[in-house]
Amino acid sequence: MTIKTVVPDTRKQVEARLKSYLESQGYQVLASARRIGKSGIEHAFDLLAQNDDGFTMHLMAFVILTEGDK
Repeated sequence: MTIKTVVPDTRKQVEARLKSYLESQGYQVLASARRIGKSGIEHAFDLLAQNDDGFTMHLMAFVILTEGDK
């Protein structure tokens, strides 16, 4: 019997995999993005993905946490 050890992805690996997937789906992806909300407060995200199909603009924001993040 073989026991397989799974090594958790690092934060950068998760970010790279997610960015690659989103780009393959037609999203424009910006890393280390900052946006100012309606209240005027600045928000920081690891990834910001946007896709405008001419009818609807889709915007997704990601903050990536991995084991050990506090």
